[in-house]
Amino acid sequence: MFARPELDDVGTLLLRAADELNRRNHYRGPNSLEVRGDNNICMLMAINLAAGSHGKTSQAADRVRSYIGTSQLSDWNDSHSKSECVAALREAAYNTR
Repeated sequence: MFARPELDDVGTLLLRAADELNRRNHYRGPNSLEVRGDNNICMLMAINLAAGSHGKTSQAADRVRSYIGTSQLSDWNDSHSKSECVAALREAAYNTR
């Protein structure tokens, strides 16, 4: 069994974002950068919530975009299931290239 590499600050943030999205409902559609009244959030909102006032939101989003191979995180979020989005956040956490 292979050990995962040690996480940097952005990786830790992405794992928190995955947990945040996993706890809530997955939102797909317009205006996804809001916490909806029904507790729905998208991937990017999960990253924003996990970052809080500590920053690194842009770096974290860039790492996810690089990992999934798209420049449009919102489009990818909208075309994938909650479990796929959570998995992408978790895997991107370890993708430091």
